Amino acid sequence: AAAEAAASRGEEFDQQTALQLLLAKETRLLQTLDKLRVNAKHENKARHTDKALGNMSQPKTWTLSNGKKVLVHTPTTVRAAELQQLYRGLTLPNLTLDERLDVLLHVKWAVKECDTASTREIVELIDREADLLNRWAVEG
Repeated sequence: AAAEAAASRGEEFDQQTALQLLLAKETRLLQTLDKLRVNAKHENKARHTDKALGNMSQPKTWTLSNGKKVLVHTPTTVRAAELQQLYRGLTLPNLTLDERLDVLLHVKWAVKECDTASTREIVELIDREADLLNRWAVEG
């Protein structure tokens, strides 16, 4: 009887250990799925933003009286193309310190053209990032 009790305790222990291992594996897989979902969401958002900026920067097609079509770059499409380039510059990985600071400076000039609370906040964030990058360069 004592041997049977010990064996059943051993089976319970083995079963409990197996369940714990299974739960740990399931948890890791769920975490991996969440990470993949978050990464996919960020990539889709970036792709959507880039596509929208690309559509806005396309030249307008005007039809002339003789039926020919002409592509016209308006001030709005030119500005959209500039903003698209700034956006792409901000999202580029592995820039050197000088390149990143140059992109930040151009973005700062672009947003300073409008004086709103949002643009002032963007300028402040750019200044903070530039300050941190310069500190890192001095310390590194």
